Amino acid sequence: EKKKTSSKKKDGAVDADFKKMMDSYEDFFDEYIEFMKKYENSDDVAGMLNDYADYMTKYADYMQKLNDVDTDNLSTADAAYYTKVQARIVKKLAEIQ
Repeated sequence: EKKKTSSKKKDGAVDADFKKMMDSYEDFFDEYIEFMKKYENSDDVAGMLNDYADYMTKYADYMQKLNDVDTDNLSTADAAYYTKVQARIVKKLAEIQ
């Protein structure tokens, strides 16, 4: 069952807790992308495997948090912010592929 991360609000502001979660999610991807750039250019790929495993664990945690968001009950502002963050992440990921 999905958690109600933010309720519908009438003031048009993004819920602070929701924004914090989404910003943290985007920060994770920024770190991951930097790691992947280093990984692609590294002469010691084997030495980076532990770091890669750590990123995959963090990725799974963030994906679970994101899956727990009840997107059907987001306020208009939260839904717009969610979409913007997702779009920025997709764009960043496309740059490293």
